[in-house]
Amino acid sequence: MKTKFEGQYKTGLTLIIIGASIVIGVISIMILVFLAGVGMVLPFWPTRMVAIPIIFMVVFLVPTIVTLVLAIIEMKNKTAKRKIVLAILGIIFSTVLGVIGGIFLLIAEQEPISVSQTSSQPEQIL
Repeated sequence: MKTKFEGQYKTGLTLIIIGASIVIGVISIMILVFLAGVGMVLPFWPTRMVAIPIIFMVVFLVPTIVTLVLAIIEMKNKTAKRKIVLAILGIIFSTVLGVIGGIFLLIAEQEPISVSQTSSQPEQIL
């Protein structure tokens, strides 16, 4: 049975993954469109006018990829070791979904794991 923490934490991770994926897709399309458009106006623009937007997009793309990878690792391993880091990265480098997901991660109260009561009798082998 899922605890309240597991539900909120998994929801937050899912929203961060979706938000980071959207950002990566949009930035990748922007870079491709920009590079296609640069070919037409390159003779008229100085080189720094071409390089600065691409550098900015790549600098923003790298932490978004890191956010996506960390969120996937956390979901795969089912741990909460990077809760605060992922919440901050999700809020900064993802869309509105990442902001909501980061808030979900921050408000997820970690409950102590209770050990279920098992019977004291050993299992019988038939």
